Amino acid sequence: MKRNFLHSILILAFLMLLIAGCFSPDDIKLTEPQKRAHVDSIYQLEYKRLQPVLDNNCEDNFDKLVNRTVDSLVNVYLDSTKYEY
Repeated sequence: MKRNFLHSILILAFLMLLIAGCFSPDDIKLTEPQKRAHVDSIYQLEYKRLQPVLDNNCEDNFDKLVNRTVDSLVNVYLDSTKYEY
């Protein structure tokens, strides 16, 4: 009998620990400087991770972007010469 009681207490304690782990504390309130610091740290991590990809894209597309820009400027110039003011 004593063993069954102890066994029941242990099971109940284990279930309470499991249930307690499912609940989270109320929302954590951060001050504005803490929020800015947290956002800045996330930004820095993502920037460091994405920087090689961004640099590679710029290198790969540089000539195409320059050509497109030059074409656009030439077209604007040619359009401006069509009209007499």
